[in-house]
Amino acid sequence: MTTRQDDQAGKAEKKLEYWDLAPAGEWMPTNLPWLADFWPTLPAERLMRLNPHWHMESLEDGRWQVEDILAEREFATGVELEPAPDGFDARFDGPGLTLRAREAEGMLELRYDLTQGSLNEQQAARDMYYWLASVREYYRLYTADTWRTRFWRLLMNRVLLTMNPTQ
Repeated sequence: MTTRQDDQAGKAEKKLEYWDLAPAGEWMPTNLPWLADFWPTLPAERLMRLNPHWHMESLEDGRWQVEDILAEREFATGVELEPAPDGFDARFDGPGLTLRAREAEGMLELRYDLTQGSLNEQQAARDMYYWLASVREYYRLYTADTWRTRFWRLLMNRVLLTMNPTQ
């Protein structure tokens, strides 16, 4: 019979798989190839709408008013995107977090970091579990160029990512 401490130690030693969520500050591997040309073409609004729990409204100053349905809170945020050939950073000043992507041995790795803001580690982990999975699956649509992936890209970009979670 194992104890709870033994189970926790075993989880800590386990290598992360692409479907696992790492804690803040740790890189999560994916099973997807790195596409350097994807990140410079990703608009901030689309990246934000990939969060399935954010109800967003555009503000006049270029910022966004966000209602986080999962965390039951509201905040205004601006987004700063920094694409590079071997990585990508998206900084959100409202919740105080940064989404990151990088190339590691030809594969995509994702990570989130907490900065000062309104999120604590537990809230961030819950939000990021769904958001990063959504980013990963959206990214997957760009790893192949078939009629099926082109159809899903069109549907996502023109219909689904223009809606809020309540629609």
